[in-house]
Amino acid sequence: MKGQVFLLTAGIVIGILVALKGYSIVSQITTEREILDVSLEDLAFKNVDNEIKRIAVIVSSSPNTMSDNAIDFLNFTRNGASSHSNDFRAVFVSVLANSTNQTMNITVFNFLRESNLNFTIELNTSTVQRNSTFLNDSGVWFSNFSFTRGETYDLTLTLPSKDYVENITVQTRGGKDTYTAFYDISLITIRATHNDKFQQRVKIG
Repeated sequence: MKGQVFLLTAGIVIGILVALKGYSIVSQITTEREILDVSLEDLAFKNVDNEIKRIAVIVSSSPNTMSDNAIDFLNFTRNGASSHSNDFRAVFVSVLANSTNQTMNITVFNFLRESNLNFTIELNTSTVQRNSTFLNDSGVWFSNFSFTRGETYDLTLTLPSKDYVENITVQTRGGKDTYTAFYDISLITIRATHNDKFQQRVKIG
């Protein structure tokens, strides 16, 4: 009788150990799969990052289309992310400094999945220039500031309700146009959030 109890107990213990080993293997596979998925997401995000940085260079011969091309790509990226149950968000600011009329043509794009957001831009000229508006999600705002050719300026973007402040450096030239873009982009998945924030400058002509 004792032998039977021992064998039964041993069998139960072995069964538990086998189950635990099986669980450990499954858990390890799951963990490795999650690591792989995050790595693939990070690679995809870096590809988006690189493509965005190429846009202004590719279309530098048509400076008036730069912001439109960037917005089209951001929309394309969001649709692609949504098709995989992910979320892509962005804040985009572009500045085309026209040296002929000394006007900065500024585009601001709200891609934060939030509506009625207050956006304020301010340029540190001798007399500070400031504009403000409210944007819905996917809303685009166009604004103009004057500048002096050859000077370097700080364009400050503020979202008061989100405690968000960014300074964008705009370098102008004596007799030629310049393009400056600021991107704050995020890819949000169930596993991770991938972020990048960068400024880009392109000399035109």
